[in-house]
Amino acid sequence: MKNIQDRRLILLLSLLVTMATVNLPPAFSSEIPTSNDIDGLILPPVHPDVSAGEIYYHQFSVDSALGDAISIKDALNGFYELTRKVTSAFGESAVSHIDYTSLEIQTIGFPNWLNTLTGTIYKQNYQIKRLELQLAQKQFSDREIDRATLDTKKANYLQAKKDFQSFWRSFQVVD
Repeated sequence: MKNIQDRRLILLLSLLVTMATVNLPPAFSSEIPTSNDIDGLILPPVHPDVSAGEIYYHQFSVDSALGDAISIKDALNGFYELTRKVTSAFGESAVSHIDYTSLEIQTIGFPNWLNTLTGTIYKQNYQIKRLELQLAQKQFSDREIDRATLDTKKANYLQAKKDFQSFWRSFQVVD
């Protein structure tokens, strides 16, 4: 019975990791798949100059998403500054009909929205790395992987845990 439960656990963890794995980009761009068959998905091109592999492995990576969150924060800060300058020069009526120009939205909504997105990225990365480590521990005990692979999974998990905890300590809900 224990063997069946172990197999079910491996199957469940494998499925979860497969469904939720944040794919790290291959070490070299020459290793990026040139076909549209990536991780069992048929992904047609969405841009003539960028392969589906480049988008899948690079643009949709944790690091890229976190970098984009910083860009969005900078853009929203610019929008805040622009709104304040226009309001100062032309009065509140100049912007009152434009969405997201209220002081409340810009000083409360914008930071909270970004924290939600950023926190979700860190949290999901942590959860995925935890599942990958659990699967690797089981695979190691079954002698399906070596110690170096297990150690890599553990290091990835510990880094994701540290990153999430660091984010958690650095943010606050704005109200």
